[in-house]
Amino acid sequence: LLDSFRTQDNLAVHQMLLQFNHILAVKMNQFSTFFTFAMIGWLWEVLLFLFTRGEFINRGTSHGPWLPIYGVGGTVVLIVLKKFRNKPWLTFLLSMVLCGVIEYFTSLILEKVQGMRWWDYSGYFMNFQGRICLEGLAVFALGGCAAVYLVAPSLDHLFCKIPMKIKKIICVVLVVLFVADMAYSAFVPNIGEGITDNDVARIEIKKSDVLIASDFL
Repeated sequence: LLDSFRTQDNLAVHQMLLQFNHILAVKMNQFSTFFTFAMIGWLWEVLLFLFTRGEFINRGTSHGPWLPIYGVGGTVVLIVLKKFRNKPWLTFLLSMVLCGVIEYFTSLILEKVQGMRWWDYSGYFMNFQGRICLEGLAVFALGGCAAVYLVAPSLDHLFCKIPMKIKKIICVVLVVLFVADMAYSAFVPNIGEGITDNDVARIEIKKSDVLIASDFL
């Protein structure tokens, strides 16, 4: 009888460990997905400015090679729209809505916290407060569809090939670097030409320059 209890306890512990490892694997994949999309977004915008302006511009609020808004957007789209994979048109529309909400509130929060805008769609067709516009949302919706139907399956296949130990190390290193970058960027945000070169940003930069200059006088 005692042996049967021990066997049941061992099975229960084994099942708990399997569940924990499964949850951990899922979270590791989500972290990996976030950083992958954040880096893809950064690379996309850097290349876009490289081809259109002919110069390298480190886009985004932080200093590292990532744009968190793309990481959040891509991860949210994959998680929320997973059950709509068999309806591409609905995936497109919902991607547009989700990305629009994320972009709008990201712009709003950044302006409230930092006093600057990192993008401004004023003058674009069907823009709302310069924070979002139809053209940008259409591009993000296409990106959401690409993430769901093209990128995600490839990432799943790639992540499954990486041993869990190596995946843990990579995720820990990326998280540490990312948190350090976010903390530093909170006090020293990434600003300048091609980054915050809209009217609101220029006004705020001039204000900060005047305050800094007054501190030395």
